[in-house]
Amino acid sequence: MDLQTNGTILNEKIIRLLEKGNFKIGVSLDSLNKETFERIRLNADFNVVIKNMDFFAKYNKRNGHPFWISACPMRMNWQEIPDIISFCNKTHAYIFLNTVYHPSDLALWSLHSSELNHIFKTLSSRQITDGGIIAIKNKNHFDSFLTQIQTWYNQALEREALEESYKGLDYKYLENMLVERLHKYIAKIEPTGQNINQITDKYQSLLDQIPSNDIKKRLILTIMNRSVETLFDILNENSLDSLSGMLAQFIVSSSLNERTFIFNYDV
Repeated sequence: MDLQTNGTILNEKIIRLLEKGNFKIGVSLDSLNKETFERIRLNADFNVVIKNMDFFAKYNKRNGHPFWISACPMRMNWQEIPDIISFCNKTHAYIFLNTVYHPSDLALWSLHSSELNHIFKTLSSRQITDGGIIAIKNKNHFDSFLTQIQTWYNQALEREALEESYKGLDYKYLENMLVERLHKYIAKIEPTGQNINQITDKYQSLLDQIPSNDIKKRLILTIMNRSVETLFDILNENSLDSLSGMLAQFIVSSSLNERTFIFNYDV
């Protein structure tokens, strides 16, 4: 059985349970910097996790299993990814880099194209050792991560071009365009159209909460940068209160003139 742990807890009860079985254990480690790690992993103690990780690595080796470390590249730790991979190579651990989409204000994919380009160039310049089977596989995983950043860069260019093309249009025109897209999508997946009014009413209720037309337009442009499928899922799966909370975050960030995306919910 494969187990993934954040490594924060290891007591006698857990040790006794592990000794009764034959588990494959991996540990999540998003930073080698104590301050950054504890900012990402709230209420965790970096030193304790490193100590526990050593136990899990030895447990796997004793049972004839490889050990792996999982990391989530985000805005606050992407610079460390080569160092984490080097750490994995030294400790004979495989690396797994998870793809982070939410919250989008912490994820890499939602950054401006110039920022993604900077990340790609910075990481590409780092030398990743590829001596040995584990190191080779870790380098391949790193190369796949770089490819993902390139994809996000191209998508960011498309988003920015689309946003630029809509800037001169009135927000009401954009609103009607978005509602029409929703209607067409709902009619496609639900021929009876029974959810059309419910979804559009929820969307309209959100717009009515926005204090200015400028922010309304920015919200609509933000939404139009996402697929209509995503918009439908978010409106359909979240209560109006939950959506209002997301909207409140968007309004605050808009007033600070920050680049953000409204749909920042965890998965």
